[in-house]
Amino acid sequence: QFTGGHLLAKNSLDDLRGKNISIEQYEQICSELGFSPRWDVPIGEERFDSASTNIKLQQFGMEDINSFGYLEKLEHVDAEGAECYEEIMALRAAMPKLQVTYSVLLGNERIGCREESYKLSSEVPFNALHAGLRYLPELKELDIRAAAYGMEKEQTLYAAYPDIQFIC
Repeated sequence: QFTGGHLLAKNSLDDLRGKNISIEQYEQICSELGFSPRWDVPIGEERFDSASTNIKLQQFGMEDINSFGYLEKLEHVDAEGAECYEEIMALRAAMPKLQVTYSVLLGNERIGCREESYKLSSEVPFNALHAGLRYLPELKELDIRAAAYGMEKEQTLYAAYPDIQFIC
């Protein structure tokens, strides 16, 4: 049977894994078949079984956010090591029930997304800290004594992140 631009055996129509099918082709196949077969969902440079409950990935773009919806059983995304923070935040906003774990690289330190309190062990460039804290919404306390920023930069942090208690 010729479906979605692919020649497929009738008995293979319920499982399209291993085939390089785009989202547009998948939508066409579903429309023609009247049901949603199992397939490999493209996200970033990777593909994931549509029945996956947990996936691990390094990078993805804003254009991939809707693709996560094709992973109907997805419960957890491990994006540890990924540095596409805007995209991670967009994914969290788009799918608030989805557990997404990641960490934010600030200088030489990685702070986990679930950290509520953290002590910097080295000097982190101020601009990196100032920009990166927005990706750590659960952080409530941060010890920045090792950074020794000085009063002006500390005041900038207080103003930008009033929900974080800074220990100076």
